[in-house]
Amino acid sequence: MVEDGLEPMFGPDGHFIGADPALITDASGLVRIAYQDGTTGALRYARRQPGGGWVRITLRGDEMPYMGSFGFYTDQIATPTPLISTYRYFLSAPNAPANGVVVVTPP
Repeated sequence: MVEDGLEPMFGPDGHFIGADPALITDASGLVRIAYQDGTTGALRYARRQPGGGWVRITLRGDEMPYMGSFGFYTDQIATPTPLISTYRYFLSAPNAPANGVVVVTPP
């Protein structure tokens, strides 16, 4: 299990994790998963470590100032440098909609 969705800060109901996942195995055989935290609108990323355990981070969606919700229609490829594509949705962007595909290079 990568995340159980029961973070204490969201109360007894937790939050929705795992929407639109994209799973790959990299050249070294380790699993990488890009997915959405649907409650916070963040693009999350988990990388399996050699010998077990996961490293989890937020790639987009927790910026200050707010840049929109990420993690929709997520996909990824395992080129020599992994790439993740995701759709950003920002309903109240000033001056113009800032919706569209964003490409992210994970660590």
